[in-house]
Amino acid sequence: MREILNRYTLGGLTAVYRREGDVVELLLVPAGSEGSIARADCAAEPLIQAKLTEDDAPAFFSGGRTMRNSPTVKAMRYTGQTAQKSADKTVVVTKLTDPRGLAYTHTLTLYADNPAAEVVTSVENTGSEAHTLEMLSSFTLGSLSPFSAGLAPVTLKIHRLRSTWSAEGRLVTEAAEDLQLEPSWKCYSANSVRFGSVGSFPVRGFVPFCAVEDTAHGVTWAAATTQGSSWQMELYRQDRGLSLSGGLADREFGAWCKTLAPGACFTAPKAVLTAVRGGVDTAAQVLAENTRRAIEPLLPASEKTLPVLFNEFCSTWGKPTEETILRHVRALKGKNLGFYVIDAGWYDDDAFEAAAKLGRWELSRRAFPHGLKYVVDAIHNAGMKAGIWFEFEMAGRDEPDCFTKTDWLLTRDGRPITAGDRRFWDMRKPEVQEYLAHRVIDFLRSNGIDYMKVDYNETIGLGCDGAESLGEGLYEQILASQQFSARLSAGALCIGRASALPQLLGACLYGQLFRCARVRRDSHHCRQYAPHDPAAPEPDLGGGQGGAAAAKAVLPNLQRAFGAALLFRRAGRPLGSAVDCYGRRHGILRQGGLHHRPRRQPAVWFPHRQLPRTQGLAGSRAAR
Repeated sequence: MREILNRYTLGGLTAVYRREGDVVELLLVPAGSEGSIARADCAAEPLIQAKLTEDDAPAFFSGGRTMRNSPTVKAMRYTGQTAQKSADKTVVVTKLTDPRGLAYTHTLTLYADNPAAEVVTSVENTGSEAHTLEMLSSFTLGSLSPFSAGLAPVTLKIHRLRSTWSAEGRLVTEAAEDLQLEPSWKCYSANSVRFGSVGSFPVRGFVPFCAVEDTAHGVTWAAATTQGSSWQMELYRQDRGLSLSGGLADREFGAWCKTLAPGACFTAPKAVLTAVRGGVDTAAQVLAENTRRAIEPLLPASEKTLPVLFNEFCSTWGKPTEETILRHVRALKGKNLGFYVIDAGWYDDDAFEAAAKLGRWELSRRAFPHGLKYVVDAIHNAGMKAGIWFEFEMAGRDEPDCFTKTDWLLTRDGRPITAGDRRFWDMRKPEVQEYLAHRVIDFLRSNGIDYMKVDYNETIGLGCDGAESLGEGLYEQILASQQFSARLSAGALCIGRASALPQLLGACLYGQLFRCARVRRDSHHCRQYAPHDPAAPEPDLGGGQGGAAAAKAVLPNLQRAFGAALLFRRAGRPLGSAVDCYGRRHGILRQGGLHHRPRRQPAVWFPHRQLPRTQGLAGSRAAR
């Protein structure tokens, strides 16, 4: 018999915990609708889905399709639940244990200002033997729709966002039955649609987002994951109820395993969930607002005014020079622009697409005979702040000292991961971080740069060596890249010279979303990420050894520090701080002077259709 364990309501969202034996499930419903919950004719969905390598695989034709509902889940036992309530949030902590010494914690946070819930799942090994996870969910939701009973045919719509380079965020809506998410006549086969992205492009193929709409009752559930490495979501149905879960891509989907030694703990990436009255547009807006609340306190003052940013890429196509920049600056002076950004190619004499001179980050003296500071001063004198492009995680073939520095590069099966003319720095190695601190941070400081545009033009793929599994290696690599981004911010603040380093971090991932949210600006992080000392010796490209221990030590804190940065593309106050205006392609720079297009209202990225201004979006000074 299924019983109500607890109910919690805040911010327009109600969390209902139901218990059936040792299984505790979570239902999220719009506040005030909990009395209409009707479904009890399906298996209760466990709060946490997990799979240990030592346990049998799940049955029901699951192999290669899903790792859900394995014996690992059946071994979990409910031990208790606590709640801490305040005016602005409610935090619900549910504990589960496994007789082998594994302690699971499910933490749900409700907020007063938005009907979104954040979920964090962790597992600690309190026993005396090591255990290896090959799947751990960030979140699960089950018994969908809780307002129906029976099969309720043709009432559930599945909304997903397809995505590829230069065509991101395409909304696809399908009936559950069209995805074969309906039970067999015997309710035996485990029907699952497992989708996601493998590699370091988190929005390739799909955006980490899914929504389930109950058209009969006018309610939509939506979820988003937050990590920048391989991820997955699963729609699962074996009986009358539909389940939705997601998190890190598991062993079958993303080659992920994680070994927990005695005393070790692992926390899955945070997920954001909601249940709203209305459709996918309303649900997506709630998730976007949750991200906005987390990100806005970390953003610089320029976010309040949204100055227009001019990017010169489409007027030089990767060959900026002192001459072209000065010509632009003369044309742009007095036009009320906030930033001028020097894009890719400032370090090379060939066009960006034809070269791979990445890694040393030395200015082209042919293109800039008077040095970079000379043109930066001209930009400042014209009343704009100066920005510059970096792709600091890459080593290019045209920089052989970097490209062949195998001790510092990511490997797979012992060989450097090579994608075209690019290889990847192993950001987990302290000597790599020190080298990039000298090459990037010193460069920014010495040239008076105000803004940094971070690019990322290749994907690592399945994963990398250096951890228990390729997938875990990839996850550590992304967190270590975020550590370096945090160091950029900490360096500007901790040394008390806010003008010494860029105050803004832009992001252009060539069709991929920003993978590295900015770290929180507080004294704790200033201590944790010590500012770069320009007087310290630069690590030698000719030698040196290192490991991932230093990066691993800060991974849990980084995971908490970097929130859901994947939910914005454009919004009333977007993540990227300023609006890119790409030269001739967007009709901004024309022969004979500037061409101004009419301003348009910004669009919310989730979903791609524009929402009306009445839904709470502030106006933008975006020039398109």
